[in-house]
Amino acid sequence: MYNERMYMVVEHNRTHTAKRNLRIVFIIGVATAMAIHAQHVRADASYKLGEVVVSADQEAEHTVGEADATGFATVIHVEDVPSQISSIPEILDQSVGVTVQQYGGLGSFSTASVRGSSAEQVVIYLDGIQLNRAVSGVVNLADIPLDMVEKIEIYRGTSPAKFGASGVGGVVNIITKKEKAAWSARAGYTFGSFKTHKASISLGKTAIGCYGNLMYNRLQSDGDFEFKDRRGTQYNRQDDRWTHRRNNDFTSDSLLVKAGCMLPGALSLDVQSDFFKKHQGIAGVENYQSEHARLRTLRTITQIRLSKQNVLATGLDAELACAYSFQRQKFKDPRDEIGFGRQNNKDDTKNLTGRLLLSYLSGESHTITLLAELSYETYESRDKMAPFAEPDYDTGVSYLYGFVENSRRSKVRTEEQKRRSFAVSLEDEMYLFDDRLLIAPSVKYNYYDNDFQGVVPFSATPIAPSADTSEDQLTRKLGVALFLTDNITIKANVGKYYRIPNFYELFGDRGAIVGNTDLVPEDGINWDIGCTLSPALLPAIIKSCTFEYSYFSSDVDNLIIFIQNSQRTSIAQNISSAKIKGHEFFWRIRFCWPLLISGNYTIQDARDRSRIAYWRNNRLPGRPQYELFNRIEIFTRHFRLFHEIEFIDECYLDRANLRKIDSRTFQNAGFSWSPTKHIVCTFEVKNISDRHSEDVAGYPLPGRSFFGSIEARF
Repeated sequence: MYNERMYMVVEHNRTHTAKRNLRIVFIIGVATAMAIHAQHVRADASYKLGEVVVSADQEAEHTVGEADATGFATVIHVEDVPSQISSIPEILDQSVGVTVQQYGGLGSFSTASVRGSSAEQVVIYLDGIQLNRAVSGVVNLADIPLDMVEKIEIYRGTSPAKFGASGVGGVVNIITKKEKAAWSARAGYTFGSFKTHKASISLGKTAIGCYGNLMYNRLQSDGDFEFKDRRGTQYNRQDDRWTHRRNNDFTSDSLLVKAGCMLPGALSLDVQSDFFKKHQGIAGVENYQSEHARLRTLRTITQIRLSKQNVLATGLDAELACAYSFQRQKFKDPRDEIGFGRQNNKDDTKNLTGRLLLSYLSGESHTITLLAELSYETYESRDKMAPFAEPDYDTGVSYLYGFVENSRRSKVRTEEQKRRSFAVSLEDEMYLFDDRLLIAPSVKYNYYDNDFQGVVPFSATPIAPSADTSEDQLTRKLGVALFLTDNITIKANVGKYYRIPNFYELFGDRGAIVGNTDLVPEDGINWDIGCTLSPALLPAIIKSCTFEYSYFSSDVDNLIIFIQNSQRTSIAQNISSAKIKGHEFFWRIRFCWPLLISGNYTIQDARDRSRIAYWRNNRLPGRPQYELFNRIEIFTRHFRLFHEIEFIDECYLDRANLRKIDSRTFQNAGFSWSPTKHIVCTFEVKNISDRHSEDVAGYPLPGRSFFGSIEARF
């Protein structure tokens, strides 16, 4: 899996004037929100930002399994998304506390960091199915089509008990659309820069207690944007040249089918199947672009879910689900343009998961949630080239990869690597003092049974027996919410979380990474405290206002990092720890006339606490200290105009803090027009100032781009 083994290195030009101006914008926004005092406004209201609705999820009601009532969470509602060429990485990047890194433009490999965590420490769910796999904990967010998503829940730092796995950084839960109207039909077409085209169609029907949805989406782009190639000489500007990205095209197809009905006995049945296929070029780094490297991805997810209210007793709700997922990736690098040697690999990952969720509402102020989850995952890889070492035909072992292999001259096939896991979590939500105080303790037990075979790469020594033994972790969390008034809430949380090593870290890959079976899980203690204010004694020009502030801190030990141990290889080791702390601000102001201002500001100090002297107290790479996003929107019944500005502060590329990424500012603007309620036309400009930048060194981002679309809804 080529994309999931890439690592971040970034470089940019600093803009001091932009930083000062954006801080002034932030101060004005915060001052406006703090100057306004309280009136009763529902804290769980959603606020519409064009096609995207963003709200801080602050439910004071006794809703079971929908949100973490004590935690700091953001819920992004993606309603009626037709027009814009947007993606989940772009939307997440505009959320408070989240940093997204993209290895290029639209459709490129993208990962998310929450509150300074690594991408592996963020758990990604799709309709309750965990996408992080044992092979690699990194999830490519670009492979999840936004058109099929109803909402995205982001749990920062701590997470509720309804998830079988909890991340050190947090949890991102993506929920697909479900038809609610009697019938609906939607079709759209989008075109734009770099020969980008998107076509989508959606059909839905509900009748007699049953529903059915069918959604299809095709997206393709050449990705041949212009960028400045520094030709590998960072400090020599004389040889810089403008060129185009090559072999950066992609085509993806997505199909989602959902159906459900009510069965006798008030039993609800839901079935869904998600199909995704993508064929893309792997462009490589800017100064050595590939011409022939290609990657094919096929992913299917099928889930059956039964749910019933008042099972056996009043107030006891149950949900039983079974899901099967399959992912195949084929990577071809026939001319050694990307990795270490020629490659023609096929990797298969299979996962079967069963989940039981029980929630019991005792009276009106006491809710107990119990989750039990079983998972079985296998991973198998085939190498059709095996160019680095000849297999030993007597033992049937090739030392090229790292597992026992049935060697053939035409194909090298690894044994299946297996991981069985079991999770059980219990959470108790207790409302006290006339529902003014909420206390929510929870505990989660995770058990892992590994069945790994073979040898570690570059060694004839079989995997140590300890690699096949089981391990377990106990996760604990305590959340408290104090509802001072109907519009002022104080919340605090503390929890301990773990991340076990993935297959790449334990056993390496086909040459660049050497395995280390002595790794132990990462563990972290997270805590936060903050408040939510929904003002009400408002000036005449303001209709509603919401403000949220939180302070967070995270101590992570046994960090797994890759250390170079030879000229062309590296090995994962538990030699580091980190201390991350910071502040988060969220605001939204809706005026009585058609004007809406919303945004967020994140300050974080992510420090390395490694035992290595020249790393200790350095800033962690890829973690900017300041991030600001603000959106201004003017709207009428038929017309909508918006402007977005995003500022990302400077950060470092390496742990030694020798290479720096300069601060950068991006601006987007656009408008949509609805001549009738059935037609929506949109035009937008991304990166108005044509800022050429990178999230990852060697992987440039597009400059200015234009997109237009038309959608029909019935």
